[in-house]
Amino acid sequence: MPATTESDSPGSCAAPARDAAEVVGTKDAAEMLRVSVATVQKMVERGDLEAWRTEGGHRRIPLQSILKFTRGRTTAAAPARRPLRVLLVEPNAATARAVEKFLGEWGAALELVVVESATDALVSMARRMPDLLVTELAMQPLDGFELIKSVRRSFDASGLRILATTALSDADIQAHGGLDRHVLCYRKPLALQRLAGFVDALVVGLEASSGGAAPAGG
Repeated sequence: MPATTESDSPGSCAAPARDAAEVVGTKDAAEMLRVSVATVQKMVERGDLEAWRTEGGHRRIPLQSILKFTRGRTTAAAPARRPLRVLLVEPNAATARAVEKFLGEWGAALELVVVESATDALVSMARRMPDLLVTELAMQPLDGFELIKSVRRSFDASGLRILATTALSDADIQAHGGLDRHVLCYRKPLALQRLAGFVDALVVGLEASSGGAAPAGG
């Protein structure tokens, strides 16, 4: 059974990918590509994305197909006017190193800052707001739930995307008050392939928004 279904949405915590053949529903694909569900359906019909239907009639799209599409767009695009700014909050040194090494594949298209605590994250964000905050939820003394609330209270975070990572159960998450619908949540061990698709989509989106701006002096 696929790890995610079309009912997955921001505010819920997706299970980790089991293998490279993992598939997602059209809503997940739309979130990763930052387009509408209707656009995803058109992409499938054009052959831009591979897909098939379940016995119940729901479309299933391989993550690998989404990665192939987004990587192609990222490679073909001109360099963005600035890199995608990512702030990683991860108290586990081994996990932080693994994610840092993985995100290094984006080169100059991505600027990564790594901190090990929520307090350090708030200091970093006061200096410069990232485009993407990736944070562990289970931390001490200030946990990821409080970090997200503090960011909402203290900063203009209208353009910030937040991705929470955790090994906590759904019951534990709800015991902490849950996550708002604007927060994506991935289970640990972190599925790097899923993260790659999300980052690719953000890089492409940043390039599109940068490229759409008129040059100074026209």
